[in-house]
Amino acid sequence: MGDGLIEPLFWQLMLVNMLGQFAVQTATGLMVARWRVRVNYTRKINHFFLFFFPMVLTAGTGFQDDVGTAAIKGAFSVLILALYVEAVRDRSWLVRTMFVSFDRPEDRPFTLTWLWTQIGLTWVVAVPLIAVTAAMGHPALLLIAVLVNGLGDGLAEPVGVAFGRHTYTTRALFTDRLYTRSLEGSACVFLSAIFAVWAYQAGVASGTLAGVRLTDAELWTLYALMPPLMALTEAKSPHTWDSPFLFLVGGGVPLLVVWLI
Repeated sequence: MGDGLIEPLFWQLMLVNMLGQFAVQTATGLMVARWRVRVNYTRKINHFFLFFFPMVLTAGTGFQDDVGTAAIKGAFSVLILALYVEAVRDRSWLVRTMFVSFDRPEDRPFTLTWLWTQIGLTWVVAVPLIAVTAAMGHPALLLIAVLVNGLGDGLAEPVGVAFGRHTYTTRALFTDRLYTRSLEGSACVFLSAIFAVWAYQAGVASGTLAGVRLTDAELWTLYALMPPLMALTEAKSPHTWDSPFLFLVGGGVPLLVVWLI
């Protein structure tokens, strides 16, 4: 385990992040229950908070995850979902309200099953990538995968629901039901990959991110590869199960480019 586990700051950030998530889920749950806002939108509000609030929290603190802290975060992310099982939420208005903020009707009865398996596998992929990027001198390279997951995948569903006109179908685990995605939503993933590559290079160049600046050859190779690969990965991933694949491709391809070029 890394030294980060013995830092009080790590545990303080974990607590603030957890309380923040509960607060946002309660607010978005009320939006669904009282104002009939579509879960497709409130779920993505939760999604943006989940990805970007920890980045805001750690900005300026100097704290950086190592393999140990990442593993603890992954385990906690999976275990905390036990709070939302039916036996608990039936006895708690607060938990029930938080649950409806991400319980899409079309996902039932697999809402928690898909979340458990998706989040667990995402961290199984992410933790080794954190270790390898740090060993190669690019500790922040996984930012590309994080931004595509957080921003691109986060925008894909609400954009698709509101503006999607060119649709295609995908499958999900444990069911034969087909689910709809859109080219307009996939375009969000494509564009987010361009932004993510730029953001990494700009962050390293400015000193706000730790790592080695990409060479011109590495940079332009990533500009060429990442947008279509990430859009295709999101399009072909099972319904609600795109995060582990986006992390695998979004983290693995930049590592291969840095290693090979």
